[in-house]
Amino acid sequence: GLSWCEYTLNVMFISICSKSKSVIITLPYLLFLQGWVRSVRPQKDNLFLHVNDGSSLKPLQVVASTHLNTRYLTFGCAVDITGTLEKSINKRQNVELHAQHIKVVGECNPVVSLYFKNESVRENR
Repeated sequence: GLSWCEYTLNVMFISICSKSKSVIITLPYLLFLQGWVRSVRPQKDNLFLHVNDGSSLKPLQVVASTHLNTRYLTFGCAVDITGTLEKSINKRQNVELHAQHIKVVGECNPVVSLYFKNESVRENR
């Protein structure tokens, strides 16, 4: 499968790295993402996640319906996400993944999760 890495948006095309070569895809694009949750922001109608698959320093924003949220979807957990990669309306990122399915494949110990959150807060001061 494709892994997303440093991407460039050119009109409605995006360059995505696939192991050893770049490929050009047309948005919207059906994508399967495996990675670790860096943040979870549930809101009234939508759930926003930042997910990192290790191919880039930048996380990918995932937008999902709140009905996909579970108590196991926490900072640090490992996830499989299927969705559509689309151009973002937000100026902070070029693209975002609109999730249709989220599966938590590895839970994160809440004590470990709390430790790393506290350490990142200290580093940002």
